[in-house]
Amino acid sequence: MKTGSNQQASRQRHPIRAALLASPMLIAAPAAAQQARGGDEAAQSVIVVTASKRDQGALDLPASVVLYGGEDLATRRVEQVEQIAQITPNLDVAEFSDGQYRLIYRGVGATGTSDNQNFSTAIDSVVVPYGRAYRQLDLAQVEVLRGPQGTLYGRNTNAGVINLVTNDGRNGAPDEVAASYGSGETFGARAALGGELGESGFFVRAAGRYEKTDGFVTNVTLDREDAHRNENGTGRLTIGYESGDWLARLAFTYDEYDGLSDDLVPTSSPRESIAPDIGTSDGRMILPVLTLKRSGPVDLTSVTAFASTRRNLVASAVVSPVLIGQFDSYDSFSQELRASGAGADIEWIAGLYYLHETNSFRSTMTFAPLDLVLLYQNQDRTTDAAAVFGELSYDVSSNWRVTMGGRFAVERQDVDYVAAAGASQQNARNTYRTFQPKLALSYLLGGEGQVYASVNRGFRAGSVFIGNSGTRDVAYEPENSWQYEVGYKQRFANGAAGFEAAVFYIDWSDLQVQRSVITGTEPFTIATIVDNATSARSWGAEAALDWQAAPGLDLSLRGGFTDARYREYEPGPDLSYADNRIELVPEYSLTASASYAVADSFELGADLTHNGPMHFDAANSSRQDGYVVFDARIAWRAGPVRLAVVGRNLFDEDYAVRGLVNAGSTYAHFAPPRSVTVEAALTF
Repeated sequence: MKTGSNQQASRQRHPIRAALLASPMLIAAPAAAQQARGGDEAAQSVIVVTASKRDQGALDLPASVVLYGGEDLATRRVEQVEQIAQITPNLDVAEFSDGQYRLIYRGVGATGTSDNQNFSTAIDSVVVPYGRAYRQLDLAQVEVLRGPQGTLYGRNTNAGVINLVTNDGRNGAPDEVAASYGSGETFGARAALGGELGESGFFVRAAGRYEKTDGFVTNVTLDREDAHRNENGTGRLTIGYESGDWLARLAFTYDEYDGLSDDLVPTSSPRESIAPDIGTSDGRMILPVLTLKRSGPVDLTSVTAFASTRRNLVASAVVSPVLIGQFDSYDSFSQELRASGAGADIEWIAGLYYLHETNSFRSTMTFAPLDLVLLYQNQDRTTDAAAVFGELSYDVSSNWRVTMGGRFAVERQDVDYVAAAGASQQNARNTYRTFQPKLALSYLLGGEGQVYASVNRGFRAGSVFIGNSGTRDVAYEPENSWQYEVGYKQRFANGAAGFEAAVFYIDWSDLQVQRSVITGTEPFTIATIVDNATSARSWGAEAALDWQAAPGLDLSLRGGFTDARYREYEPGPDLSYADNRIELVPEYSLTASASYAVADSFELGADLTHNGPMHFDAANSSRQDGYVVFDARIAWRAGPVRLAVVGRNLFDEDYAVRGLVNAGSTYAHFAPPRSVTVEAALTF
């Protein structure tokens, strides 16, 4: 293990290799553009992975990591986390009608409820319990870590972590304002301003984004052209002070959305809804984060965060006399204290973590004309969790490195709930304990890459599902997974080309699944429950090849394959889904990309992706066939002014990213049709 000074010297000798390897599509292009301008600007930038909670190059991590540059994401108008999933092998997304979504890593994350998700999305390594907060706003980079991240992140990360790294005013990011207009009557505006305040040590950065669209779904029942209308806004203010070895930073993020949620349509008419009502949804998030750090032989860091979120979903009863509503909120306080350091042959991190979270959920169904309550359920859950964690990397020799770590956590839940209108309040208390170990062995390839093998354990916390009341224990247990991975990553030709590949096997048990069961005696009733009904396994591979073929010309090819199947699953008497493919997991994806940049004046790029088929349900009764998506972009720059045109799904493919099978019919959330967006930006 290199010392801190040796690590810095190595990074200066190989300025962008880690970034190129981690992101063959999105970071190679801007780096090549910098070189094409004839300077050594690229050699001055060091791009590292921060999701490991200490600065590490992607070549140093014994894991599958994808790194995207924030500036290039903005150039390509990749503005949502679900769009990150579309360009990352073995990372998929299932979107829901009110704009929430579920990320699926290597097959893990497709099942279960939204109470405890298999993934975590973080802003500056702070996990956010809010599905709509993950817009790309003034980012330095985006880091995708596939596989269990329980050692450093804990609960609900047995699939992976997406970490959004923000600009805070210290990295020289330019000031910019931009406006855009595109298909679906979509208007947008964004701005980012601020930096270091002279030599005072103070820095400040403010950024905001707003968008409004009519969408692409028409409700033919209600004769509405704007059935998918929504508007959203995100803002962030960061202020801080850095002097010598001390850093203090306060970042405040706010997000809100409001719109219609009528976008689950018949597969026979992917742009036409037949729903008798149009749902409305809105939500907001407030996230202040205070970071204090003292650098030295041992770095000491304190991260204090508070997240407050609200989400409402209402079926408007335009035609139907029944009014349906769902309301939930999360308020969480977390405190993490950690220490890290490095020596000649060793690098380590250790820490303590505490979480206090409250969640309130309400579900109602009312017969509007008589104001008669047909259904009323509520749940108030309090969670207290504490953990101790650590990770250590040791250079056994000049070529061999071992990385080991673990996290021991205790979580206590206290839930008060009412299962039905008029029912009395009940209570459930549960305590969960878990140990999440990590072990990796690396063979280092002369500073240019490594071959590694690793094993990790992850878990998704248990919880309570009100619908279980009256059928079985209301609580369901944690879900556990073991992942085994072997990978290779290396740069060639002085960093102009690179190749990485990984194969994996995942074995997970006690899957939390939502299913229907028959209860009682004749006449039978059907109840929806959540329990640990099954086990599963997933295996596959991903690979990426990138090549800077000429100054300004970058080419890449990347792909992934996943075979995720239930091992044991009996949803009902004489019914087995064993060996069925897990729903919402495409069998494969393959993307070819090319980009060309001429100094500061012209950019051109295209991506062609072939996605394999996937099933919509665990019964494998309905599926989305394979499809091809073609995206392209072109931009001109004249001094501080930049004009760009971005086209998506230019072949106008009709394809769904999620489906609901009901009584033999399939209703699906379709991706947008062909769209074109024009953006004008001013940088100063």
